[in-house]
Amino acid sequence: MPIEIHFFEEVNLEGKHLITGFHGIGVVGYIATKFLIEETGARKIGMITSEKMPPLVSLDEEGTIQLPFELFLDDENDFVYLLVRFSPHPSELRDFTVKVAELIEKSGMHGLILLGGLDESYKPDDDEHGYRAVITNGFNVEGLDLDGPPLIDAGLFISGGIAMLLIELQKRHVPSITLFPFADRENPDMVAASKAITIINQLFDIQIKTENLMEEAKEFEEEVDQILQQEKKKESNHIYM
Repeated sequence: MPIEIHFFEEVNLEGKHLITGFHGIGVVGYIATKFLIEETGARKIGMITSEKMPPLVSLDEEGTIQLPFELFLDDENDFVYLLVRFSPHPSELRDFTVKVAELIEKSGMHGLILLGGLDESYKPDDDEHGYRAVITNGFNVEGLDLDGPPLIDAGLFISGGIAMLLIELQKRHVPSITLFPFADRENPDMVAASKAITIINQLFDIQIKTENLMEEAKEFEEEVDQILQQEKKKESNHIYM
């Protein structure tokens, strides 16, 4: 079965921006995307399926099934969120990112905002920004610093899902910005996730509050820990439910 996107309703995504991220350093991409969905009240509009998708689902507090890869629509801010709850299978990662790039291109979305983390050991002592960025294909960054956002240092390699998506976006000339707040390599980093959301606020002149993210830090850490544990268990087929 190929990788497929299934929508639960008819939606017009033209002119919107897709926001997503993978686990990575500090689990910034997942935490920030999940919090944005919850804070904005975005509604679930679709899912992504694949032959080797993780055989894992759970229920939220309302009893709704949580799927491995889900799409949400935030009408107020014109965002589409792709929540990557578990990592795509390595053998399907390229096809997964191709499908996401195709969705942006064919639906007429304005572009992609990718969220990740950058090892805080690379942070200069005199840094004033708290993050680095990658900008492609003319993504509009007028909402940020007058001199433009600070770019990732030359020679640093980007890997995994973010790298594959950037390759596909470059091929298709899709505008994007990738935000890399400096983050703790060893632990889920709520401060870095909050920084990513603050930059999105600046980019689009919106006010998505981040106070609740810090207040719910323990809950997020426990959730992320469970996800990472299940990632390890599914590799050895030791799933407890």
